[in-house]
Amino acid sequence: MKLTDSEVLFLSQVLFQLKNAPSTHDWECDKPISRLLKKCELHFVSKPETDCDSERDDCAWHDSVEDDEYSEDEIQDESEKREKIKIQSFLDLEPIRVTHDGQKRKLAFEPGTSSKILDLTLDDGDEIMCDVVEITRSGETLSLNCVEGWIDFDVSKFPKSWTALLSTGVVYEVVI
Repeated sequence: MKLTDSEVLFLSQVLFQLKNAPSTHDWECDKPISRLLKKCELHFVSKPETDCDSERDDCAWHDSVEDDEYSEDEIQDESEKREKIKIQSFLDLEPIRVTHDGQKRKLAFEPGTSSKILDLTLDDGDEIMCDVVEITRSGETLSLNCVEGWIDFDVSKFPKSWTALLSTGVVYEVVI
């Protein structure tokens, strides 16, 4: 079965929401969802001249399950780079100054519409980014995965409370 680009895009959006929904973090089907998301990604980044019928080895949709299974090393590497942090830890952080879309803003976390949701607010509520599910930090960048997707903020200096909570290069899952 061949899927159109719009069908693959829709499928990847549904799978992303399933994978990142707070109630699904402990599902046993997380690996199959991740595998399908990877196939969606490969659909868009694969060579446009690749034809599934003539080059089945390069087609993400026709890979066999055995070929697509993650090795134990890959699963271990991925788990070493991911940690879970409770919503309250983010709510306890002091607001920081960031640059986003060329504008200097004040960034803070706030509770979402329920106790299971973390939102981000810019400039005391002028802009709200809902349902933050993942956060990662580098030396001068804070990246957040929310309803809008991954969003980067430039930070000139992180306060000690932030560096104590968030190590660089680790993806933190927001949990209850």
